[in-house]
Amino acid sequence: MDWQGWLTIGVVLATLGLLLWERFSPDKVLIGATVVLAGSGILGVRQALAGFWNPGVLTVAVLFVLVAALKSTGAIRWIGDWVLGRPRGEFAAQARLVGITSPLSAFVNNTPIVAMLTSAIEHWSRRSGIAPSKLLLPMNYATILGGMCTLVGTSTNLIVAGLVVVPVGCDRVAAPGRGRGRLGGGGRGGGLGGGGGMGSEGKPHPGSNFKTKICERFSKGNCTFGDRCHFAHGEAELRKSGIV
Repeated sequence: MDWQGWLTIGVVLATLGLLLWERFSPDKVLIGATVVLAGSGILGVRQALAGFWNPGVLTVAVLFVLVAALKSTGAIRWIGDWVLGRPRGEFAAQARLVGITSPLSAFVNNTPIVAMLTSAIEHWSRRSGIAPSKLLLPMNYATILGGMCTLVGTSTNLIVAGLVVVPVGCDRVAAPGRGRGRLGGGGRGGGLGGGGGMGSEGKPHPGSNFKTKICERFSKGNCTFGDRCHFAHGEAELRKSGIV
């Protein structure tokens, strides 16, 4: 393993340690780790800033702005009264809270729901005499359960979905020509190895993009596909585009 690998492992371990220590806020710790990796050349500028443009991250940021607006307008108090009302006991308050927050988390991201209702529950608990901990923990489990039902329900689902739809390096298969150059396409040896763009005699189809671009991972020295890669490993393998 080269020095970049050891430095990356060290940064990851240091990041986890600082997050557990809680001496610094998470945003400072994570930004510091990104600066170290980018300054050492392990991450490029585009890679270091890619996470900030993830649709999931932007969605969560906008939803927190909405929660801040609800707090500043005093709508939090009205929401707490609407959600909890005037239950006769602790169990009735828990049942009403879970019954509302769990279905709501399936259609609205549960992060702003928790951020919004935490203040509302604390305010409501001070008036009703019920300990906030008796309500916050059931609400947490209810929002997690409801949020896992849909894509927009949790921040984790949004971020993972954004990572899945944004291909990187060799994971991005060249644009197919006439439906033959895609992953696992026709031809002998289907799948990633011999499929996309390869004919029955092991030769590229005239309309495919097989080996028409330089492999980004090969340029960085970390392509794991070898001869099965759809991208060219050097100028000698580079072909002209066959799309017509």
